[in-house]
Amino acid sequence: MDDDVTHMIVVIITKDRADDVAAISLPSLAAQTSQDFAILVWDASTDDRTHLAVAAFAAVHPAVSVRYVHTTRPGTSCQRNDAMDSCTSDLILYIDDDLELFPTAIAELLRVFETDTLGRLAGCQCTLIGNPAPRGLPDRIRRLWYKLWGMWYDGDRQVVRLSGFNTALRPTRPEAAAIMSSGAPPRTDLEWLSGCTMAFRRDVLVRHGLRFDERLMRFGSYGRGEDLLLSGLLHLRHGYDLACAPSALAVHHTGLGGHGADAGQPAMVVYNHALIWKELVSTRRGSHVALAWARTGLALRYAAPAILGRGTAELSSFRAGLRAAREPVGPR
Repeated sequence: MDDDVTHMIVVIITKDRADDVAAISLPSLAAQTSQDFAILVWDASTDDRTHLAVAAFAAVHPAVSVRYVHTTRPGTSCQRNDAMDSCTSDLILYIDDDLELFPTAIAELLRVFETDTLGRLAGCQCTLIGNPAPRGLPDRIRRLWYKLWGMWYDGDRQVVRLSGFNTALRPTRPEAAAIMSSGAPPRTDLEWLSGCTMAFRRDVLVRHGLRFDERLMRFGSYGRGEDLLLSGLLHLRHGYDLACAPSALAVHHTGLGGHGADAGQPAMVVYNHALIWKELVSTRRGSHVALAWARTGLALRYAAPAILGRGTAELSSFRAGLRAAREPVGPR
């Protein structure tokens, strides 16, 4: 694969999820209407199943440019960084191994970048298709909980959310059918991009020395928030636009496998949340009150199992994250 003559590199970060790579992400790339891209699978698997899946895909689709790399550095941030270091293309599109791109998705992403004649756009993501919101009482309570404790605002604009919440609207499949027509203008009011499908201008990242923050892997290799922090720095600190392409549709399936199994640790949640806060919004008026408010909600969330007699492991992990968050912020 020659990156020098490839406009876009599609990077798939994966570990021990060969079935998802073989059944979801790679087939959706083979079906793209635009072939102005190459594929790079950056794999940290503990066996050779993913390698074999990529080899089988390449044999069936000889016209698709695909490269496989096995890494001994597992982790969301470091795998994204190492893959970026190996690319020389104009654009880098990161997708998850369980991300299904609609056939016109890459063509639409490329169109958005190509129409940015002023060079203000640093990144663009696909529009994620969601499921209708559950309407049961437990789901309403859960959404209210996150609304009360999990986010803060600058006026009526959302500044930072707990990692895992997408700033872009998520249409359902019937709604998606209505926006499939090409040429819809991009939304440029995003303050961060979703890690499962985000494209960046490589030269912008290089110019500002921006990389995915490997400190976010402190409490687990597959940490939370590296997408939010990098794209947030591009927008909030360096003033670039971030966009969502309305007709570049994608579905983020629930992947099976172990590479995200450590991402729910309470220590990781509170530590990464604090690190992102320090880097992005700590100087804003009222941000300390917002941080205390969010931490109170997290404390109640992780104290609940102990109160109900189900053990104190989550509360102890939460405290470890708080202690780490009080330490001086070291280099990235």
